[in-house]
Amino acid sequence: MSESSKKEANLKREQLIEKSLLAREMRELNPALEESTINEIVIEYFYSDDENIEFNTFKQWKAQGAIIKKGSESFPVWGQPLKLDKKEVDTSKMSEEEKEKAKYKYWPICHLFSNNQVRWPEEEKAQDEAEKATTKEIKEPIGEIVLDELL
Repeated sequence: MSESSKKEANLKREQLIEKSLLAREMRELNPALEESTINEIVIEYFYSDDENIEFNTFKQWKAQGAIIKKGSESFPVWGQPLKLDKKEVDTSKMSEEEKEKAKYKYWPICHLFSNNQVRWPEEEKAQDEAEKATTKEIKEPIGEIVLDELL
């Protein structure tokens, strides 16, 4: 992994940690959210909008037959936590903020894509046909103009 990729990954992790801390506060303050997971709150309150409604992993979209649009950036959420070594991290010398962030150290990031970032094969085919028709419409008049000038 390149240095810039590592920086970007760390930035996304830091942003997800901040969203997660806010999500935890929201869950503590709102009894209606007490059954919701941190990921569910992050998705609902930070990622969902009028265009981004359904979220799935790359593999889940592929299983449904969808194609992720080129250049789409994922929405990071927490994956299943990794098992810790027997050695626990010494948090006695850490500030409260550092202790809170240390809790997320062994949680991998899972990347989701929204319904707004996928195409369906039928849409791809229709778009290709529309592009071919447009190209044909443009080429035919140009061909006629060239023939007229030659004659």
